Amino acid sequence: MRTASAARAWWGAVMCTAMLAGCSAAATSTGAPSPADEPSALPSAVASDRPVALRSSTGLQGAILNGVAASGEGMVAVGAGPNAAAWTSTDGVAWRPVEVAGADDVDALHAVGFDGDGVVFGAVDPDPSRVWSASAGSQPWQPADSDGIDGRVNAVAVGGGRWVAAGDLVDAESGSATAGAVWTSDDGRQWESVAELPLNEGTVSDVVIAGDTVVVVGFDLDGGKVWTSVDGGDLDAVDGGAFAAATIQGVAHTGAGYVALGRTLGDLRPVVWTSEDAVAWSRQDLPADAFAPDLQINDLATVDGVLVAVGAAPEGGAVWTSGDGASWTLHAPGAGSASATDNAS
Repeated sequence: MRTASAARAWWGAVMCTAMLAGCSAAATSTGAPSPADEPSALPSAVASDRPVALRSSTGLQGAILNGVAASGEGMVAVGAGPNAAAWTSTDGVAWRPVEVAGADDVDALHAVGFDGDGVVFGAVDPDPSRVWSASAGSQPWQPADSDGIDGRVNAVAVGGGRWVAAGDLVDAESGSATAGAVWTSDDGRQWESVAELPLNEGTVSDVVIAGDTVVVVGFDLDGGKVWTSVDGGDLDAVDGGAFAAATIQGVAHTGAGYVALGRTLGDLRPVVWTSEDAVAWSRQDLPADAFAPDLQINDLATVDGVLVAVGAAPEGGAVWTSGDGASWTLHAPGAGSASATDNAS
């Protein structure tokens, strides 16, 4: 979710947070997608022994992917490589760079959303995020005049004619988050702050809109956090029992409901949660090698009926795809070509 250098530092902080919170936990207890973009089904109980497939990708060497969104021509990812950068792909395997005017003015692009045209956020920490106007078909993307963003935007979603951005309020001296924040906009340019979310040394990581429901996720030393808003109402915290001792790095909406992706605190084992209503969640561990501990997970979306997660691997940008949330394929530079069956081993 950060710059090329800051993302690595942030991931180190996540791992440190995971170990600290894991020890504490052990001491006490153990844009809304269109119908065409939604998987037809997602299991409520995810098998824990599905293998992971590995496939090499091109165009992402040395990159870090912070955000991904469906576009009219496939998908768009933003991040740094090593400077602020963006890429497009039709299959998640072959990626082409996007020309971004003024990209040298920020360290990285952090968030992207599309509804015909797109809105992109980038920043130099700890400065507030800046806005770009994006198009899936024409380049370069252009900086846009905007107002109202007073923090770091980590994710943006669009649905029902409104944009929702989510991220953090940042201390100007330390660059660390002091609280979560949510902003809304009718046009992606003029923004209004609508909520500050309490965090105990954490971050707000993602947002999704499905119909009249907005779901915001994040995590801190106490574990994963979920907030929901219906019909433009206040954001209400969801009971965190299902997210104890875990991070939540991304959330998406599917034909069967919602899916969130993160890791356990302590051993960083990947975890998936599913919910029909974003209030009651079922939690299940994934295979440890599905998202190895040294790989960053920064965002989750649905693209043409496929769940797509993005982040970074040692060689460059990492992309995971899944049709069901249970078995995943990693696309990354130098990932290899080993394949796995769809059935549990």
